[in-house]
Amino acid sequence: MSTNTEIVTVLTPEIIDAWVLSYESTRKLPQQKVPCSSGNGTLTTMFGDNLHKRVLKFGGIRNLLETFVCREGRAKAKAEALLAKLEAKTTAVVEAEAAE
Repeated sequence: MSTNTEIVTVLTPEIIDAWVLSYESTRKLPQQKVPCSSGNGTLTTMFGDNLHKRVLKFGGIRNLLETFVCREGRAKAKAEALLAKLEAKTTAVVEAEAAE
């Protein structure tokens, strides 16, 4: 564990490299809270069996750190996709009515 008490909220490539080295040598991360890769600042707790299962699910610690999206990030992306789809439908309806 790091003696630095500052919580990392954004994973830069340098921090990811350091965390990968830490995980490979100790099977632990420097902090238990992992930042969401969507950039919203949400931290998700991962340690012990939970962390190891996620590493397996994501195909490695580096892939987990680079691509993990938290629940809030997934919900926001889903809402944005729904909004875009609704806007596209609305535009199509307005254009169809204008053509008539």
